[in-house]
Amino acid sequence: MRFKNNGIFYCQNIAQFPNIGRSYAKFDPSIRGIPLDSYIIFYRVFEDSVVIV
Repeated sequence: MRFKNNGIFYCQNIAQFPNIGRSYAKFDPSIRGIPLDSYIIFYRVFEDSVVIV
C-alpha cells in the first residue's frame, strides 16, 4: 500500500512540476524520470500534458 500511495504522490508532483525529474536523454531526448524506491517512474513532458511511460 505504501508503494501505491507514494506512486500516486510522485505522479501528482510530476503533473505539477514536470521538470522535477532527471533527463534520460541518452535513452530518448523526451524521457524524464524520478526514482521511487528501487524503481524509476519514466515520463514524457508535452506542451499541455505529462504521460507516464
